[in-house]
Amino acid sequence: VISPPFSGVNLTGSLLLVISPIFLLPQVWLCQAWIWFITLGFCLFFGSIIVRTRRVDKIFNEEQMKVIVITNKQLLSHISFIVSIQSVSYTHLRAHETPEH
Repeated sequence: VISPPFSGVNLTGSLLLVISPIFLLPQVWLCQAWIWFITLGFCLFFGSIIVRTRRVDKIFNEEQMKVIVITNKQLLSHISFIVSIQSVSYTHLRAHETPEH
């Protein structure tokens, strides 16, 4: 079943990945934008696929068949967690990088 919120997240991630080569120019800020577009697009696209797959896995791999409710809101919070971890780690990496002269 395709749920509209995850289709939107997939579309957003794929659009970020597709337009990221536009930023491959020699200016420093454009190179940084390229890296952000690639990483956020990757996290959104594949994070959406992973959490949907995890939902199906959790529902069908139970020992006893019982009703398990996993809402879209819960899954979207997992995607936002993945994106926030990526953003914090990249910001931390950039803050501690030595500048080139």
